[in-house]
Amino acid sequence: MTANDSWRRFARVRTWLWILYGGFPILVGLVAVMDKHPDWYSIKAVIALIYVGLALALWFKMSFWPCPHCGKPFFGGWHMPYGVRFFTITDRKCAHCGLLWHQRAEQRSVPA
Repeated sequence: MTANDSWRRFARVRTWLWILYGGFPILVGLVAVMDKHPDWYSIKAVIALIYVGLALALWFKMSFWPCPHCGKPFFGGWHMPYGVRFFTITDRKCAHCGLLWHQRAEQRSVPA
């Protein structure tokens, strides 16, 4: 897989995460409507579990996305200060090798 393929995969995952977060108000509205029907409480619980599970799965996938240059987690993995950097726009660089966000791995002057 080339570095460009890796960036494209990352962009797809990030897009799905934003769609999931963007759909949160709709989910809250749906839950508010379901509150009027007590027999739907189990459905609400299932929807909430699915939503939280998808959000966590995508978040982990983003946090541990491998750097195209060094192969280690670009955002630091378990290192929390870097773990949410995929939401920032500026100063995005690999937590391990320093690869800048839009710099191709082939353009780096320092080998890994």
